[in-house]
Amino acid sequence: FNNLNITPEKIDTIRISIHAASAETYGKIVQHGEKLFPQIIKNLEFLSQLRKKSLFRLFVHFVVSSLNYKEIPAFIELAQKYDILPFFWELRSAQYHYSWDENDFIAQKSHPHYNDLKEVLKHPLVHKYRQKHFSPVLSDIIKEGMLEITRD
Repeated sequence: FNNLNITPEKIDTIRISIHAASAETYGKIVQHGEKLFPQIIKNLEFLSQLRKKSLFRLFVHFVVSSLNYKEIPAFIELAQKYDILPFFWELRSAQYHYSWDENDFIAQKSHPHYNDLKEVLKHPLVHKYRQKHFSPVLSDIIKEGMLEITRD
C-alpha cells in the first residue's frame, strides 16, 4: 500500500474475486492458479490484519460453476477464518477470462449437476449466509432445498 500512496483510512471497500477454496480448484479456473493461490491466501491474511486496524470492508466473491460448486462450504470457512464476508453469484455469461464456458451455467435446472449443487447448498454453513450473501438465483435454489428438507 505504501508504494501506491494508499493508506487504510483512504479505503472504503476491498472486493476480491477468488472463486475457489483450494489451489487445485483455483488452477482449474485461472491460468497458473495453483501457483498463485498461496499468495492469495497470504494477501487475505495481510488484508484481514490490516482491516482489524482500520474501518474498511473486505469481501471475497465466488462465482459458482460446475468447476467449483463443491467448495462452497469450504469457501465460507476460508472467509470466516479471515473474518471476511463471502458473496456467491451464479455464472451468467462466458465472457470472463476464466476457463468457464456455457456448460458451466450450473444454476439452471437443465444442468446435469444442478441437483448436486442443490445438495451442497443444503450445508449448514450456507444457511448462515443465505439471506444477504447469495444471488437471488442461488437463494431460490437454497429455498427449494430447504423445502425438500422440511418435507422429509
